[in-house]
Amino acid sequence: MFKRDRKPSRRLFRFERLELRAMLASDVVWNNVNWDPLPGAQPDLKHVDAYYGVEDRLEGLNLSTNKLVIGLNQSSVALPSTLTGDFGLGGRARVYESSEPITPELVASIGRIPGVSYTAPVFIATSTSSELTVLDEFIVRLSAGASAQEFFSALPEVASYRPVEGTTNQFVGRFADTTGRQVIDKTNLLRQSQFVEWAEPNFYQNWQRFFTPNDTRYNNLWHLHNVGQLGGPSDTDVDMPEAWDINPGGSPTTVIAVIDDGVQAGHPDLSIWTNPGEIPGNGIDDDLNGWADDVNGWNFVFGNNQTEPLGTDAHGTAVAGVSAARGNNNLGVTGAAFNSQVISIKMFDGSNVASNANIAAALLYAGGITANGLATWSSGDLVNNSWGGGASASVINNALVRGTTEGRNGIGATYLFASGNGFAATVSQPAAQAANIPGVIAVGASNNQGTRSDYSNYGSALDLVAPSNGGSLAIDTTDRTGAAGYASGDYTGTGSTGFGGTSSATPLASGIAALAIAQADVLGVTIRPAELRAMMRNNTDLIGGVTYDINTGKHVQYGFGRINASTLLRGIGNPEISVVNTTREFLNGSTLNMGSVLSGQFVETQLRIRNQGTQNLNLSSINVPAPFSAVNFTPVNLGVGQTQVITLRFNPTVPGTFTEDLIISSNDSDESAFRIQMTGLASAARISGSVFEDFNNNASFESFERGIVGAGFVYIDTNNNSNFDAGESQAAIDATGYYAFPTLANGTYTIRTSIPGWTLTTPNASYTVTLANPSDFSLGNNFGFGKNNRFYAFVFEDLDGDGVLNGGDIPLKDFVVRGGQSTVTYSNNTAVPINDLAISNSLINVPSPGTNILDLNVLINLTHTWDSDLDISLIGPDGTRVLLSDNRGGSGDNFTNTVFDDSAATPISAGSAPFTGTFRPDQPLSGFNSLLSAGTWTLEVSDQAGGDIGTILNWSIFVSGAASAISDANGWALLDVNSGPVSAVLQLPPVWQYTVPTNGTHAFTASGAPIFGRTYGTRLPPVAPTDIQLSSTSIPENSPVGTLVGTLSSVDANRGDTHTYSLVNGPGSADNGRFQIVGDQLFALETFDYETDQSFSIRIASTDSTNLVYEEAIIISVVNVNELPLDIDLYPSNIDENSAIGTYIGTLWTVDTDFLTDFVFNYQLVSGTGDTHNNAFTIVNGGIFVDGPIDFET
Repeated sequence: MFKRDRKPSRRLFRFERLELRAMLASDVVWNNVNWDPLPGAQPDLKHVDAYYGVEDRLEGLNLSTNKLVIGLNQSSVALPSTLTGDFGLGGRARVYESSEPITPELVASIGRIPGVSYTAPVFIATSTSSELTVLDEFIVRLSAGASAQEFFSALPEVASYRPVEGTTNQFVGRFADTTGRQVIDKTNLLRQSQFVEWAEPNFYQNWQRFFTPNDTRYNNLWHLHNVGQLGGPSDTDVDMPEAWDINPGGSPTTVIAVIDDGVQAGHPDLSIWTNPGEIPGNGIDDDLNGWADDVNGWNFVFGNNQTEPLGTDAHGTAVAGVSAARGNNNLGVTGAAFNSQVISIKMFDGSNVASNANIAAALLYAGGITANGLATWSSGDLVNNSWGGGASASVINNALVRGTTEGRNGIGATYLFASGNGFAATVSQPAAQAANIPGVIAVGASNNQGTRSDYSNYGSALDLVAPSNGGSLAIDTTDRTGAAGYASGDYTGTGSTGFGGTSSATPLASGIAALAIAQADVLGVTIRPAELRAMMRNNTDLIGGVTYDINTGKHVQYGFGRINASTLLRGIGNPEISVVNTTREFLNGSTLNMGSVLSGQFVETQLRIRNQGTQNLNLSSINVPAPFSAVNFTPVNLGVGQTQVITLRFNPTVPGTFTEDLIISSNDSDESAFRIQMTGLASAARISGSVFEDFNNNASFESFERGIVGAGFVYIDTNNNSNFDAGESQAAIDATGYYAFPTLANGTYTIRTSIPGWTLTTPNASYTVTLANPSDFSLGNNFGFGKNNRFYAFVFEDLDGDGVLNGGDIPLKDFVVRGGQSTVTYSNNTAVPINDLAISNSLINVPSPGTNILDLNVLINLTHTWDSDLDISLIGPDGTRVLLSDNRGGSGDNFTNTVFDDSAATPISAGSAPFTGTFRPDQPLSGFNSLLSAGTWTLEVSDQAGGDIGTILNWSIFVSGAASAISDANGWALLDVNSGPVSAVLQLPPVWQYTVPTNGTHAFTASGAPIFGRTYGTRLPPVAPTDIQLSSTSIPENSPVGTLVGTLSSVDANRGDTHTYSLVNGPGSADNGRFQIVGDQLFALETFDYETDQSFSIRIASTDSTNLVYEEAIIISVVNVNELPLDIDLYPSNIDENSAIGTYIGTLWTVDTDFLTDFVFNYQLVSGTGDTHNNAFTIVNGGIFVDGPIDFET
């Protein structure tokens, strides 16, 4: 059964100093099989009582010192008054909190109480501090091809097993006569089986419902629309009314599954989902999803269809209202998606919680995976989870992967999780899975002040925030009716009963997501979970007054910002441009101030362009007149959720005030020429210029080149001897390469620069400048250089494959060039104290990609009295350790310019303080050879005797290895090599091909000068397009013949490829004859009527320049246009004379062209032809009633 040697032991044995330590609970002998470890079991992790596996990693567990599990075998048991109930375990047992420490004696005394069948421990997860307990069950995922029947039959200690609902290869097993701690140990043994992918205990966890009440009273929905009506700043909302202008409330067919403590089905302001495939109460699984009579949802605590909240459970009802409370119904509050229905799924029931296996089943149920795991069914489009805070579990993570990829009938369901209310800098589980699973969205909370609510957990996994409490306002939402909820009425109301926390932020985001899916359905657009998350990330407001990362778009406390419903809806079915920097979004026509510079100097800033739509955003050009420019922009197509960072430069050549319009051209239909007004101010230094690295050796400072900083300076050669002499004026070179002499008297000056190790490329070795008047100035006195023994390679995508850089060929980023050998020095000059009887570390970070080390030497400078106190070691990025000096130097002091080199003639053991010179270390540095240099290197100085201290002054490592460089965004890879013959090779990703040189290698001899003019051309082999996109997939009914439907574009790995489009026969081509393609545009050949046809199916082929073809069926939706009613009828239409006021006459009926969509009509009596007797009648709810005298004779 088991292959015990399948995984090597992780236990290491070594001698350690004997030290006092706290006794672990695992050191205690409990004399109870539910508490003591399995004989022979030892934790594989230090300083923990137990552990369990989560996929491929281990999680530590420690025993709780104040909680335990008690199983009862009768309803009334006299437990000690020191115990209070905490949470139930699905009706099987209960966790109790003890006011006195948990000891073997206390456990034994409780076990002797009549009616107590057993006790078991509660564990605390070391990574999350969450509480977990296990009864007698474990969860296992079997390897492909493994038989469950054969696996479990070989385990006599397993009494029974059942599948995890919604899966085919995951099972819950129950150990016979084993509960508590030994279940964990036995489960860990199962992890070693060749038939097991992972195994973990079926924990019950004290998951938290993330609700934070607020004690301030408010009575309207500021989180949806805020104009400052309740005090505080305005517009701290999600722009909900603007979104409703596009789609008012979504659709009943867009369903939100709420996993919580139940949603009250009878609430007058909620629309509860009713399973259309179930016949209530017949005990039959009519829809074959595996759950019989799941009319409104399912209870995964007790495994039944009782989904109503019980006892004090009110959380789920409040959550449901934030996302989908009914709107436009003259009642109460409204949710973001007020036409949506909600499924009530219970994982909390009173004080009971579901086990991990049942929570996983609930997640799969919510996403629409059948209980047998073999099919899908129509369940939730969005799954709201306003809970979390437990430890990671493989079974839950696997359920999320399955639900996001296969749920929603194969499209994938989107799961939104609350980040947590723990005031913590880490996102709680399972929300933290947003970092690993593209269809999971982690939601934090913001407040009505426009900042993050201080309780809201944050971290790298956070996606976005949404308004909740935490400022001066709370959230008003639906509440359990009567006195069972947070308040005494039907709504949470105001004051201390107001709703909040990340529990409220998450359903707001869920409701907005549901509104987006509903709008996508209207337009015939399919949005998958990863795309929905990408869109929501791009449709945010940059709030909080913080700086968001320009490259990632994120801030650790706010994710991508606060969700904006209006822009999200506006992007459905369209390409939609958004331009932001690190702190704000730019509206069309905004101003960008580039600040003040000296003439000849330049300053740069970056903007992030976001595609907020579902169609490709084609950025065709960026134009702005000098002295402003867009640096190295190339046209690009941005897909769903994609972004592009652009660099803008202000580089004035004369002083003055400058204002110009930046125009970003795209296929955004209403902002095709996005305008930003750029401003800048330039003043003049008397003499200025730049010192730059001339990548292409053309003596011109171009936008893709960089300044040379830190290598030298510029000076005024007063005596014109071509040397810098004491007393001569010099100017520093800044990070952009700019230098200036701002204030000089009138006169004639000779300007030179001194940069050792570099070769001048510009024709002028000096400039002679005459300043005759106070207003005179001289700009552009530039010096270009190439670095000696630097290989300047340019990497480009050779789109036409001709081996020549021309036409539309474009630079390639992140390609690696390797060749030759070089020695690079890395240093740390920050002093670090060496404390007595302590370990002191100093770090050097070697940036990626690094090199494979061929040789490594170390230079150190440190002060310390009595050198033999010290062990000095070098530790590599991978943990490799080399002892440089092992208590050497006796009573001597200091290490001064000490070099450690394996090739040195003198060993360090034969040297004497201060060890000036080169020495062989006590252990060879060759231990680092062949390792990659990139990462953090540590110089460790261990003081092992008392009475002396010192300081690490500075240290360096000299790394010799195969030289490598990565091409930048402009295609340049700068490779430093040693003198001698070099073969520099371009490393290609899979499938790519060389075009020039044909073998991808440039051979040359480095001889102390720059190596210019070498290019690498590469391309993908011709491949067919992979997708066809239509800018709009809908057309309003009654549009005339020849109406443009949309513009076609293709997704093609061959960038720059051209495509032709045609209508072709095949699956989905039934309506080809009703449309026509001209160029890349699709036109309608008919006028369509929504009441006759709601959609059409056409098949389009995209043929690239090499005649490779991709075909796709596309659905064109007909959008309903509200048309005038045709006729009004009254039935019956007779009334007796002298009928009393209030007598019913008949009901009004309307004949309407829009018979598919218009079901409700409002009637009123109006002036006009035939209104003679209007005052004798009245209309109430579509009925005509007598409202005056009725006399046949008159």
